Order: sequence, then structure tokens, then C-alpha cells
Amino acid sequence: MTDSVTDRLHRVSSHEKTIEDYFSGNVSFSKAMPIFDDTLVLMAFTNRCGSNLLGQYLIGTNRFTGFQEILNSDFVVEVSAKRGLPSFPEYFSKIYTHNESEGVLFGVKASYGQILMLHRWRILEMFKSVKIIHIERMDLLAQAVSFAIAKKTKQWTSEMEKVSEPIFEYSEVERLLEEITLDNVGISIIASILEIEKFDVIYENLVGNPSDTLKGIFSFLDLECEPIRIISPAIKMQRNETNSNFLTKFRAEFKKRFIPEDR
Repeated sequence: MTDSVTDRLHRVSSHEKTIEDYFSGNVSFSKAMPIFDDTLVLMAFTNRCGSNLLGQYLIGTNRFTGFQEILNSDFVVEVSAKRGLPSFPEYFSKIYTHNESEGVLFGVKASYGQILMLHRWRILEMFKSVKIIHIERMDLLAQAVSFAIAKKTKQWTSEMEKVSEPIFEYSEVERLLEEITLDNVGISIIASILEIEKFDVIYENLVGNPSDTLKGIFSFLDLECEPIRIISPAIKMQRNETNSNFLTKFRAEFKKRFIPEDR
């Protein structure tokens, strides 16, 4: 049976469990007041939604830094072990101060589960304010197909090498389609419950007109909108014949299962 949206919101991710175990439970911010007089920007994402592209555009404006997946447990453990950091708040502070710069906002990529983790551990209270940029794709099926292919090839961006050829599996694409849909709903619910202002970015609009998307983000974050520096991103679109084949096969199988030809 598939978990409901609320079931998923109660679930603790493997990243959270690993990080909490590594720090022996020393993961919560304990001070009563913020220690950073700045706005923390959370880029809420699902896999293959275009978050890396948006991050490159934002950093390219010279008004942002960060937007890396610093909440993944392997990265947290590696950096904390190397730096001798005894708690998660100290880890987060170290990452922030390393990226801190006058007039520049620090951003973090976060899944819905990682946003909840930051809330549970009171990390969001370290900052004067928090805002969410939520990037989504209109074509969820194309996103699910892209996710299924990347899971097989391990080629998460155009700059990475492919390690294997993907094989189409209807059930896998269907599962990922449902996962992405529920994750996006979860992000919206969390933002509402925690009363965090959220700005929605549509991937297809970003690709078609990055300038308008960036202007919207700058306005949302109360940044001067003119002039905005638009760079040519290093990562490129990965969609190719494999994606088209997967889409064709999924659509045909879906129609066979749910839209019989005799109707």
C-alpha cells in the first residue's frame, strides 16, 4: 500500500538517521535567538526537477552562494570528520560562515524530508528569516523518466560520465512518478504549516526565459532586480533518444492498462 502524504511527512529519512547517529544525538540548535542576521534560502527540490540549473543561474548573478546538497549524510559526515565538528549546528555554522559574503544570500538544496529535519533540529532558528524557492517541472512524466534513467546510468548531470545503459521498467517509472508528485505536495504542505514564504519556479519557464524567472526570485527576496547578470550555465540538457523511447513505452503501456482500445 502506498503511503499517504501525511504518512510521508512523519517519516524520518536515512540521511537524518545517519547524521543523528554520527553526532550521537547532538543535532539541535539550543540558543534562544538567531546567531546569523541573514535570510537562509532553501531550494526545495525533487530529483531531476532542474535544481542544479537554477542553482547555477542564481550563483551566476553574484548575489547568491551555496545551493549544494550539504544535507546529504555522506557529505555531512565527511566534512565533520575532517574538521572535527562535534555537532550538527556547528557543522551548519561552518558551512554558512565559509560561504558568507557581504550582500550575498546563502542557499541550501533541501528535499521535503530535509526541510523537516532542519525544523526538528531548530536549525532554521539560527537565521533571522527563512524563505523557500520551490522548483517543479510541469511535465512530471518526463521528470520521472529522467529520474529512472539517471538512477541506472548514474549520470546526474551532463558533466558526469554514464556507467551503464538504462533498461525501461514500467513499474519503476510509475513509482517515481508517484514519488515526485507526493514530494511536491509535501513541500507545499510543510511551507504552509511552518509558515515559511515560498516562491514557485517552473523548470520549463526557467529554460525558456531565465531572466523573468530570476527577476521573480529577486523580487521575492527583496533584492534589487536591475541589472541581473545572466550566465550561460555549464550543465546542459540531457534529454535524448533514450528519454523519448522511455516516454513512448510508458504511454503505450499506461494506455493498454487503463484505457482499453475497445472503449
